Amino acid sequence: MGFRFFDHTADVGLEVNASTVSALFEEAAVALSAVLSGSAPVEPRERVSVSLTACSVEQLLVDWLVELLGRFDIELWLAGSGRLVVEQRGDRWHLNGAVAGAPLDPHRQSTALPVKGITYHRLSVRQTADGWRATIVLDV
Repeated sequence: MGFRFFDHTADVGLEVNASTVSALFEEAAVALSAVLSGSAPVEPRERVSVSLTACSVEQLLVDWLVELLGRFDIELWLAGSGRLVVEQRGDRWHLNGAVAGAPLDPHRQSTALPVKGITYHRLSVRQTADGWRATIVLDV
């Protein structure tokens, strides 16, 4: 599974695939860090707990990536692997768990593209025959 970039006018497009919705959110975090760090790997040295709730899986994905982008903007912290649980309960979607990561290491990584935000343009999260797929456009 994993992620790939796609061409998008003046922005960065991501297509993320995973076997479960929880793994999809973990892959989306890794993809965002790849954009922010020029695809340099992130050593998981610190764990950060996260708990989010939203009215849709798409909104939850945006909130999740905004949370990670905020941590990068404030602390230069990059997300790596995670142990997340994403589930729908009633009419709400919930994300709980921890993500491992580390501050940007200027000797190994450089800020590749300044991501200004997560857009709603072309945003989709859907279940497929093979698992889950998300399309995300980052404003750079």
